[in-house]
Amino acid sequence: MAAVTTLDVYNMALTLLGATQLAADTDTPNGPLCVLFYERVCEQVLSEDNWLHQILREGLTAETATAPEFGFDYHFLLSGLAETVARIVQVYSDDGETPIKYAREGAYILADADEIYVRYVQVETDPANMHPKLVEAIAIKLAMVLATKVKASRSKADGLRQDYERVRLEARMNGLIEIEDPADQEDGSSDWEDARN
Repeated sequence: MAAVTTLDVYNMALTLLGATQLAADTDTPNGPLCVLFYERVCEQVLSEDNWLHQILREGLTAETATAPEFGFDYHFLLSGLAETVARIVQVYSDDGETPIKYAREGAYILADADEIYVRYVQVETDPANMHPKLVEAIAIKLAMVLATKVKASRSKADGLRQDYERVRLEARMNGLIEIEDPADQEDGSSDWEDARN
């Protein structure tokens, strides 16, 4: 079985819209539009959920030259990781097991430990490295973005939103998306705790 290519994903999205498929990503008018929005759509889909096949771990040591002005004792430069982190799943203390409170600000993670371990969802744009359900979610989301550009009907766009939510639900039910613990929110608090305060 041949690996899925970005052109395949473009054509999946265009098929959902009833538009003509592409022979090459330079085919006008839709090829350049697909190229323009594809990477952004990948990042968006990956930032919405913890897709298990895209989760990685990384240990970081604090930059000691400067500390944050307030709120946290240490900051950690994501350096080469900043462009590849779609979503932070959790930050752990130096034992690698205890979740800690943190904040992400641009290319930095702020925390009160001088060494941390980060679980994050990696940005991936090569569909050959993705689970088929993730590819399907990206194709539908791309179709949603392209819908206004290729003059798809309003009902078609609404149907795509429903399809996208269905795919996300199927992915959760099949163990492809990690179900988040409410206590593992990015600010270290849960929605339940926030609602009570």
